[in-house]
Amino acid sequence: MSRNSRLLAPFLVVAALVFSNGAAAQTVRFLDTNPEQVGLAQPYEAGLPDGLWQGTTPQRLAAAIAGLPPRISSPAQHSMLVNLLRVAAAPPPGDSVTPSLASLRVAALARLGAEQDALDLAERVDQSLADQPLWDAQATVGLLRNDLAGVCTLTAQSGENGTSAFWQRLRAFCHLLRGQEEEAMVAVMLADELGADDPTFNAMFLARQFPQRATTLSVTPSTPLHVAMLRALNVPMIAPKWPDASPTLAAGIARLPTAGLELRTAAAERAVAANVLPADLLVQLYLATELTTPLGVAYRQAAFASSPAQQLPALDAFWSAAAAADLYAQLAPFTLANIAGLDRAAVPPDFAAKALRAAVIAGDVGSIGVWQGALRAAAFQPVGTDARDASYAIQALVGEEVPPPHIWWGAWRKAAKPSNAQAALAAGMLQALGSPAPDTKPPQADRSAAGRALAAASMGEAALLAISALSGSPPPSDGLKVQAVEALAQVDPAGARAIAVELALAAGI
Repeated sequence: MSRNSRLLAPFLVVAALVFSNGAAAQTVRFLDTNPEQVGLAQPYEAGLPDGLWQGTTPQRLAAAIAGLPPRISSPAQHSMLVNLLRVAAAPPPGDSVTPSLASLRVAALARLGAEQDALDLAERVDQSLADQPLWDAQATVGLLRNDLAGVCTLTAQSGENGTSAFWQRLRAFCHLLRGQEEEAMVAVMLADELGADDPTFNAMFLARQFPQRATTLSVTPSTPLHVAMLRALNVPMIAPKWPDASPTLAAGIARLPTAGLELRTAAAERAVAANVLPADLLVQLYLATELTTPLGVAYRQAAFASSPAQQLPALDAFWSAAAAADLYAQLAPFTLANIAGLDRAAVPPDFAAKALRAAVIAGDVGSIGVWQGALRAAAFQPVGTDARDASYAIQALVGEEVPPPHIWWGAWRKAAKPSNAQAALAAGMLQALGSPAPDTKPPQADRSAAGRALAAASMGEAALLAISALSGSPPPSDGLKVQAVEALAQVDPAGARAIAVELALAAGI
């Protein structure tokens, strides 16, 4: 930079601030900043390294983002991934990619159900980087949120990005909403010419044109556009084929007023299990009616139990049912209030150990302390000693103040009676987090393609590959789990610890 440039730089920055309109969607960039360096938080604000994306290439990073799994059942993994994708970290050096990294990040956030983050990031992305995935993501989020005015505005702004069959069907729907029937028919014909094959859309389109048909309409929605049309038609729907329904589609159905409460609850369970819908909405549905899913029945029984003699077995049964439904981590936080007022001295030690695990998975510091205290008090009884010792590994993984592993490792193995695989996994997780356990070898290193790719990656790319490996198919080996946690700890130690706890609990530790 020349001397004159250095003198002018402060004035240019001030001018950029003065002439900006102050809208939240604007991002003021320095002149030498890559437009890909856009986000909703700086790395230090997100607790991530400044060089998050360094050590790789734009092509490899794009492949890692595009290869993220469509469903992430771990809340801790989901939270870390959203944090990684929304941060304004400098992109890796190298030739730009198409679609852009910014556009791919917006699309990934939308698939993860981070709807507001996806919209906010899309607003900040430079127009030169606004590729097809970004436009599709904005439209999808708008449909799921029933923001039809915003979606129809997008159809007018999309330009070359709005020429697919999907966008022509979207235009047809928007024209119908405005009463522009001729324009709607033209858009439908254009969609057909582009190879559209969507009988569900056609049935609802005709029902919108001819309202008398809507009374007999019976369709299975398979896209967010279908859900938005059902809402606009205000007609009932039949149950979708859940194995074929994406989690984001399930989230839309869970918020659809014309769907029955039982159907909405089942949809909400699927969406919450993938962390694309807030768990409190599912709890509200459980409490809204007795006509709900088996897990909802178990939750109501635990929530409305009137005495400890009823509460303890009801909660125990609910935790087991939630674990079987892959919803334990999401719903455990909502059970802690039910046992907050119990007399700890009257609670059996084995139940106190289960309550501690619920508090750990919820990250509730106060409840963790309560149930740690209950186990310490119970240790004066023979059975209580076993319950306390059996909880040492999970407490160490969560970072609670417990003695070093070499002091309690033997007592833990005696009390918890872990299998050799469970003991090796616990040892590997502790080692990955910087607290090696004695006399136990971690799982063998994973030599699969995923393991080799993870070993060759660095920083943020490795974190993305680690989460893909943990949530992908087939399920990861124990060696790959340890390798993934070790890679994640280099980027976000607190997030890696939370993920290690979830993996340990899922393994029965």
